Amino acid sequence: MSRARLSIKKKPATYSLRAKDITLLTRQLATLLKAGIPLMESLDLLNKGWSKNHRQGLLHIIKKDLESGLLLSQALAKYPRYFDVLYCALVAAGEQSGTLALMLERLASYKEKMALLKQKVQKSLLYPSLVIFIASVVTAILLLWIVPQFEQLFHDFGAQLPAFTRFILRLSSGLQTYGLLWVSLLTGILVILMLLKKHHKNTQLFFDKMALKLFIFGRIFYQSAIARFSRTLATTFSVGVPLPEGLHSAAKATNNYFMILMMEKMIVDVKRGLSLQRAMQASALFPDLALQMVSVGEESGKLSEMLHKIADFYDEAVDVRVATLGSLLEPIIMVILGVLMGSLVIAIYLPIFKMGQVVG
Repeated sequence: MSRARLSIKKKPATYSLRAKDITLLTRQLATLLKAGIPLMESLDLLNKGWSKNHRQGLLHIIKKDLESGLLLSQALAKYPRYFDVLYCALVAAGEQSGTLALMLERLASYKEKMALLKQKVQKSLLYPSLVIFIASVVTAILLLWIVPQFEQLFHDFGAQLPAFTRFILRLSSGLQTYGLLWVSLLTGILVILMLLKKHHKNTQLFFDKMALKLFIFGRIFYQSAIARFSRTLATTFSVGVPLPEGLHSAAKATNNYFMILMMEKMIVDVKRGLSLQRAMQASALFPDLALQMVSVGEESGKLSEMLHKIADFYDEAVDVRVATLGSLLEPIIMVILGVLMGSLVIAIYLPIFKMGQVVG
């Protein structure tokens, strides 16, 4: 009688690490190595200093991989969820050149600047989103609880109501009857669109292309994407990563599928022998300033420096636009809220004023 053999495969470990955890790890490891502490001892110190189990677990596994003979870049490459191709390539370059501490320091600075840029873009969306949400909640409260009380009052008087008041009462009645259905339908549509954007390339292409054309916000998205592209390419180029590979990482850093597709054609042009400036110009994605600075960088042999300057310039441009956006949207939103709330108040009190005039 033969026994069936069961083969049990160990599921790869996953850790609930955030981007800022990886940045912190990179910065701390760079500091320890720069102080002359060996890599294994540095990992031990970090492991003791990190109280959360998921952080300790990842460092423990990485240390075991190093003890088995793997290089740090090879050990990190086993966890692409936390350490992408760019990260591992820069670590590998540091290992080969004996400048691991310097590379980790550059990586930490790069990640910190990228995170700061992301926060700026999120900040530009936070204020209007918050105001729209509050306005929607206040309007719903008025239509669901306040307006119905006045509707009963108007019914008792039996007077002819103004057309605008009748419209608001019908809107209130419709919201009471079908409000839950509307909310469910809207939520369902949003969820479907998010899933389509995540899993359907054509939908993602459409949304990402439209994002660059949005009123006011489109320019912020575009400039932040150019800044991310330039900073990523500058970082890879400065450590000797081949230009096509660097362009691939830089394209992904834009986080815009439309721009990624356009940049893939640019990568093909570079592989065919076209200069970076000519390839960027052919893609029709980049502003003249960026093209001119890249051209100067290629001619002078200081491409990495010029790319960093492009990134800094558009970082500042995003700063200015976010600040301008706040001052521009504030009066616009206040006017919209005033009109919205005022319309509801007028619709409610207009019949009362008219009835008062009749009684008078």
